[in-house]
Amino acid sequence: MTDPALYDDPWDFYAWLRREQPVRYDKDNDLYVLSRHADVVTASRDNEHFSAAQGVRPINMVPLSIVAMDDPEHSRQRRLLSRGFTPRQVRQLTDHVRELTNDVIDKVETSGEIDFVADLARHVPLIVIAELLGLDRDLCDKLYEWSDAMMSGEGQSDFESPVLLRATEAFVEYTTVVSEAVQQRRQQTEPGTDLLSLLTAAFDEGKLDHSEELRTQLNETTGMEELSDQELLMFCVLLMVAGNETTRNAIAGGLRAFTLFPEQRELLRTNPELIDSAVDEIVRWTSPVLNFLRTVTAPITLSGVDLKPGDRVLLLYQSANRDEEAFDKPDEFRIDRSPNPHVGFGIGTHYCMGANLARMEIKVVFEELFRRLPDIEVSDPDALPKRNPSAFVAAIQSMPARFTPVQGGSGGCPVAH
Repeated sequence: MTDPALYDDPWDFYAWLRREQPVRYDKDNDLYVLSRHADVVTASRDNEHFSAAQGVRPINMVPLSIVAMDDPEHSRQRRLLSRGFTPRQVRQLTDHVRELTNDVIDKVETSGEIDFVADLARHVPLIVIAELLGLDRDLCDKLYEWSDAMMSGEGQSDFESPVLLRATEAFVEYTTVVSEAVQQRRQQTEPGTDLLSLLTAAFDEGKLDHSEELRTQLNETTGMEELSDQELLMFCVLLMVAGNETTRNAIAGGLRAFTLFPEQRELLRTNPELIDSAVDEIVRWTSPVLNFLRTVTAPITLSGVDLKPGDRVLLLYQSANRDEEAFDKPDEFRIDRSPNPHVGFGIGTHYCMGANLARMEIKVVFEELFRRLPDIEVSDPDALPKRNPSAFVAAIQSMPARFTPVQGGSGGCPVAH
């Protein structure tokens, strides 16, 4: 379950798991695999029997900021961080995201053929998260490189692996840039309004301190004795990765879905009010985050399998989102699907705090994309997407697309500036 190649085309395997071994013991990794929607929801919501604080990844057990916390510490820090992702703030960003989207389309609209990931899907999420953090948007290419490198190295257990070595280099390079930005924030006489300023002030006031247990775990797993800014840097790693990986992969996978199911594009064209429902269906069908880990803290039985304290369970979000018991014809892409209880953003206390921002970005990108390039499609939708090696996120690296070139130039942004 930690082999990235498994997730290149996992759907038949997921179906077999749900049917034959919904709670399957993986001896190689000493964990149980949860493939059914109901069990994934239970393990996500039941904080009395399942814990995130003992690690959320099968191999790399470095605490991933608040993702690897339990309440009350998790809720306390989440309330602080969520100030940067309120519905009001997301609404204020909408016009800006529309402008960014049109700027990106301006650069490709006359070409007729693009790599949809490299030329379009990756740009808006990276620019937005860079601006939210208060980093120079000229760093976006490096942020993309660092994010992909860290995700590729996430499941590596061979410390001599070139992939893991590059992931470590990327972590050091990114956190060095963030550390310099943190020091700049500390020298400012007036507090800034970006997320990095908010986080730095909160950290310096002691509001981001980990419990002693988490501090010890971070020290043991990273080998770092000095943790002065380490918690703050881990927050920033989480924000950078989460802020672009999920949205970028949803946008790329969404275009593939609309290409494989062209009647759904026509349905959206004639019923634009379905865009919000379409966004949730894109997230369900693509499921950009593959899995997270929980540790059992009290005896519980799932799908007839008895679990004991200390057992580790891997929650397969992609499989849960294709569960026949939860969704009618789950392999079909239906933009008017209702209800749609997908777990693409997680569920329970660890529900993605950036879900509103991700939904808005996906919505705006497809509104503008289909307005300006109405026949854009993936060139070979039946081919498996080219992925970076990851057992954590979809990590779509490349996806050729084609469309009728726009003659003469820019359709422009419809928002008045």
